Amino acid sequence: GAGVPDGLRAEVLEAYHRLGPAACVAVRSSATAEDTAGLSFAGMHETFTNVVGDQAVIDQIVACWRSLYGQRVISYRAARGLTEEPSIAVVIQEQVAADRAGVLFTADPSTGERDRVVVEGAFGLGEVVVGGQVEPDTYVLDKDGPRLISTRIGHKGHSFIGAAGGGNTRVEATDEEARRRVLSDDEVVAV
Repeated sequence: GAGVPDGLRAEVLEAYHRLGPAACVAVRSSATAEDTAGLSFAGMHETFTNVVGDQAVIDQIVACWRSLYGQRVISYRAARGLTEEPSIAVVIQEQVAADRAGVLFTADPSTGERDRVVVEGAFGLGEVVVGGQVEPDTYVLDKDGPRLISTRIGHKGHSFIGAAGGGNTRVEATDEEARRRVLSDDEVVAV
């Protein structure tokens, strides 16, 4: 309810305006305790894509801050005995209109193997991958090379694409589209 202090609001909007008129941005949460050895807040705090306009940027910053106190986050913190006041940073990045997006892990997150790279991908914006909304394609590579070791094609039942003027549009996939491979072997190695 406190909103954004006037001085901070002015600084944020000045930087936003440097991106150009009606710039499209992602307003991303970045919790200070995310992804430590024993904790993973990744995907729990709010992130907004395809944000356009001064008031929308400011509103989404507040929503990112507010996500520190979402039910899922509070339950996660309580289950791990975290009692200190949480903090969060908010990153504003120019939005890329993605046909395909995902996450690259520099070590295998399921095995901890550091000689492996794991790429997960889906169609449209990457939030369906990081938010666990679809079963992404998963590609495992040996860092030596790099060389593709395995490919698992997931079922990607929908995607999100940027809507004109801001916000996102959900696009349902046909069964054939949902099972289509996101990246070719050469593209995975290039990533």
